[in-house]
Amino acid sequence: MKKLLIISFLFLSYCGIEVPQPVPRLYAPNGVQVFNAASTAGVPAATVRITWHGLNPELEFSGYNIYFTDNIADANALKGVKILCKNFNPRQASFVVPRPFNVSQSFSYDVTKFYYNTGELFTDGKEYWFFVKAFNQVRNLESPPSMWASVIFLDNLP
Repeated sequence: MKKLLIISFLFLSYCGIEVPQPVPRLYAPNGVQVFNAASTAGVPAATVRITWHGLNPELEFSGYNIYFTDNIADANALKGVKILCKNFNPRQASFVVPRPFNVSQSFSYDVTKFYYNTGELFTDGKEYWFFVKAFNQVRNLESPPSMWASVIFLDNLP
């Protein structure tokens, strides 16, 4: 009887205990560069192009979030405004990456002056700082940020 009681107690005490899951690790993007893109076929005028390299083999990796600021103090603190994806879903990555994730890739993303159709996003002659973070949409998890890169926005390129 004592043996049955002890076994029952042990069984009940182990039920419902959650096993901790490893937290996925996302790798920060590197090689971030930002520049004014000239008006060419397919690229509208007044465009900032952000480029970077990334590798994220995590199965739940969704893409990259792109942030910008016009304040050097915020850039140094890596605080910025997230650029929303093309369908403006705030829960989705700014830049969704299709599979495969387990290879090093180069990426670029264009942001126009009128990206949100609610007025000008950038002001001519003003400096902006950009940084990028890898994003896991399932767990709402971001990587450490990339180093920031800056550009002086030019409305009209020669």
